[in-house]
Amino acid sequence: MRTGNKNGLTMPEVMIASLILGLTLSGVLTGFVMCQKTVAYANNNLVAMHDARRMMENLTTYKYSDSALSVGKHNQTNGYYVITENSGVKTVDFTISWVDPSRSVSSTVTLTTSIANAVHQ
Repeated sequence: MRTGNKNGLTMPEVMIASLILGLTLSGVLTGFVMCQKTVAYANNNLVAMHDARRMMENLTTYKYSDSALSVGKHNQTNGYYVITENSGVKTVDFTISWVDPSRSVSSTVTLTTSIANAVHQ
């Protein structure tokens, strides 16, 4: 039986409060780590899209008959592009690949454009 000053916390109250605090902090930490992985993936995806767009803009400087615009698959350092032709229009599919370090899987970005014979003579 307790008598006297009743200020303060008992041991079970402190343990329960510590448990609640620990669970809350582990949830916040897990959310923070997941956000970092999402940001890293989005950054890699953005870099890959910029690389594909740079390749695409580079190809628009060539003439329609140039070997860089020949039908088929053309390898690049971090990806490739495939050209198909249909009645004077070449379709170019740029694919950039990278390994996502947070998930250890390969990811790709593909952009498509068309190049017309009438414009690139």
